[in-house]
Amino acid sequence: MNKISCFILFMTGYMCIAQQLTGVVKDGLNNESIPGAKIELKELGVATFTDANGRFTLEGNWPNEFIIHVSAMTYESKTVLLTCCDSINFTLSPDPHDMDEVMVRVELRELQGSLTQKTDYMKLDKLDVITPLSISSALTQIDGVQMASYGPLNSKPVIRGMQGMRVVTFLNGMRINNQQWGGDHGLGISQVGMESAEVIKGPMSLIYTGDATGGLLYIKDGSFAPQNTYSIQMNTQFESVNKGSQNSLVYKVSGKKFRMSAAGIFSSYADYAVPDGGYLSDSRMQDYGGKFKLGYNSGKWNFELNYLYSNSRVGIPGHTHDTLATPASFIIEEQDRGFSLPNQKIQNHFANIKASYFLNSKNKMEFYLNHGYNNLKEFEEKIFTPGIDMYLNATSFQSRHYWNPSEKLQVLSGIQASVQSNNNGFKAEERLIDDSDQYDVGLYSSLSYDFGGLLFNTVIRLDQRSIRSAEFNNDYPNLNASIGIRKEWKAKAKQDIACHISSGTRAPHLSELLSDGIHHGAVRYILGDPTLLSERFVQLDLNYEISNEHVSLILNPYATIANNYIQLSELDSVIDGLAVYEYQSMNRALLYGIEARLHYHPHFAHRIHFETGFSNTYGSELSFAQQGEDLYFMPQARLRSNVRVELSEKKAFGFASVLLQYNHFFSQSRVGPLETPTSAYAIFDLGCQMKWDAKWPIQLSFGVRNALNNAYVNHMSSLKSLGLTEPGRSFYINLKWQIEGRNKANK
Repeated sequence: MNKISCFILFMTGYMCIAQQLTGVVKDGLNNESIPGAKIELKELGVATFTDANGRFTLEGNWPNEFIIHVSAMTYESKTVLLTCCDSINFTLSPDPHDMDEVMVRVELRELQGSLTQKTDYMKLDKLDVITPLSISSALTQIDGVQMASYGPLNSKPVIRGMQGMRVVTFLNGMRINNQQWGGDHGLGISQVGMESAEVIKGPMSLIYTGDATGGLLYIKDGSFAPQNTYSIQMNTQFESVNKGSQNSLVYKVSGKKFRMSAAGIFSSYADYAVPDGGYLSDSRMQDYGGKFKLGYNSGKWNFELNYLYSNSRVGIPGHTHDTLATPASFIIEEQDRGFSLPNQKIQNHFANIKASYFLNSKNKMEFYLNHGYNNLKEFEEKIFTPGIDMYLNATSFQSRHYWNPSEKLQVLSGIQASVQSNNNGFKAEERLIDDSDQYDVGLYSSLSYDFGGLLFNTVIRLDQRSIRSAEFNNDYPNLNASIGIRKEWKAKAKQDIACHISSGTRAPHLSELLSDGIHHGAVRYILGDPTLLSERFVQLDLNYEISNEHVSLILNPYATIANNYIQLSELDSVIDGLAVYEYQSMNRALLYGIEARLHYHPHFAHRIHFETGFSNTYGSELSFAQQGEDLYFMPQARLRSNVRVELSEKKAFGFASVLLQYNHFFSQSRVGPLETPTSAYAIFDLGCQMKWDAKWPIQLSFGVRNALNNAYVNHMSSLKSLGLTEPGRSFYINLKWQIEGRNKANK
């Protein structure tokens, strides 16, 4: 492994007040200074960048010891624990794999608590060549992750064949609850201003929750401006396929102790064009929102406040009561962005406060107080009276303690509690689920130890969930655990192997228990089953990586056994022109597959990067007496390939990079009993980026999605049953302009 070495030149003692941290960052090969390297105290939210000579300065009143993170484009980054240094020299070794949009790493992640677990880490703020339409579409560059879509603008991640309530989303440490059981709206979180996303696959996230049986998605907001600076970033994007535009403005300012950022966004999309001509009726969307972030640190305390608001108006394509409807029934000749019936209005408020207290060099406490509000209105036949009007309020608290008694031992323990209330508006004409309350309490503890290079981790978690409604009351106690080992060594190439066995338990959601009605957004009539039991999962995950300066290969086979597996099964009946689906429980199911990734960086062409990845998940009933049925809604096997060419390295103006993406989705014939197969298809995207590194830098990206205008149906789309295709060829252009400066007053 390429190393980053830190040499402490001057020590001021164990206790420090009003420290000034200075240093230089240099290239480990040629000893030249590295301008633009990021120096970050992640636990405190403090950061700066090196100047043209590779020098940096940070000032503040910090704890006795702190963790510093140093990173630079095309160099390997690493985290170092320091004790009150006045002057530090860093040497960074080149790492061509740092150009990857997705990295499988331990040291970069925000998800903490294990020395053995790797996560897929994506830099959302660096996806600026082929800019994604949503966070869900960005995540599809991760092997093993696809998206369940209801049109390209409404999608949710599918991790190893599991979605909905089995995939839990966290934003800045707060669990997001926004009716994610429904398949007709997205995450409700814009990618504007977001810094990174991390994915844990399967039930290996016990220090966060015990019911993320499919996986956990952790989204982190963008960092504050460098210390004693401000920045204004303006971004606009246009899409030709739906005449869509997205516009955002982000303002950041930081002093010595106070830091603040604020952002606003407005998006508008008309009906999208299909490859065979015409436009899909009611595939339009409008969204606006904003967010605010405030940080403060003094001595041993660090505080952070986050707030996000979003308001969306979404059309409902594919809505019909006609039993003889064909795909042509939903295609119109003229594109429109005005809303007609039916449509949905979705409103979200997410707020949380995080407080960190550094007791001493070996102990740290974290406290979270969170609240989320979601309102989903569906207007079906009346403009002012909603057919569906659902309100969800969720308040949660978390406290956790980090204890590092030695360099080899790490212990993390915590407690979580939450109250969630689901209510229907009094004007609503229909109810998908009854009014209910949900109460959760969880306790967990994680222990990591380094046995001379063999890393070991174990986690145990106890949860209690109670559901209360007028027609249903039940309690669901759950106990889960995980154990993992990891070994890293280097001979001619770096090798790394990790193995985890973990369990997860998910109590049935009220929608699975008591649904009985039409879900227009999902184009289904859905029935629940009040006798469903908790799902219980056990996963075996093996991750092997071998890499050198030019090549890296990752192999990740896995297998999961699920007891009482709940799935939405199609019945052989139709109600009001819609297919009828029912939540049913399977005694035992098996999900297994493999993810593989290869990166090649030629020695003779340092500016070219080749990357390819393959992922596939099989899911079927596990039966020893006879062959079990295949599971519903299993994603297609996928082969993806990227070629990136870096054109400009030191030029102030010119083409920066070109990116070619190719995704091949294999046919899916292993389907549920009444589910229809899906044909194979391929998508080819091309993007270019230009830059102008002036005092106020400008980036211009442009390209084309689905360049060959292929007509295809996504197997995971809610519109698949109607034979409706995804968008055709779309040309896009994205302009980003950033204004930067120094503060006159430092506070």
